[in-house]
Amino acid sequence: FVSDETFLWIGNAAAFGIPIPIIIMVVLTIFLQFVMRKTTYGRSLYAYGGNPNASYLAGINTNLVVLKAYIYSAIFASFAGIVLASRMAVGSPLVGPGMEGNAIAAVVIGGASLAGGT
Repeated sequence: FVSDETFLWIGNAAAFGIPIPIIIMVVLTIFLQFVMRKTTYGRSLYAYGGNPNASYLAGINTNLVVLKAYIYSAIFASFAGIVLASRMAVGSPLVGPGMEGNAIAAVVIGGASLAGGT
């Protein structure tokens, strides 16, 4: 059981009537849109997602792009875990089972291609 008030504030407080997790999500989304559209790494990741072989032949270090993608994915998954633990006031490995359907539905509703690519 978590009892630190600052930690619990992350998942349960609101600023101007908007829950803090929503604010965190919006800020991260804006930041990631900037990264994906305006940085070399973002363009390289788009290129790799479209055609890994073509991006390699274009001179992109595809191994580094994939490594960074996994690292960033782990960082953002940890953010999500922290917010979830804060909302539930408990850090438990038994919270996640059963959420796979929600994750897949969010991806499909978000418009991601289930066949891969960009």
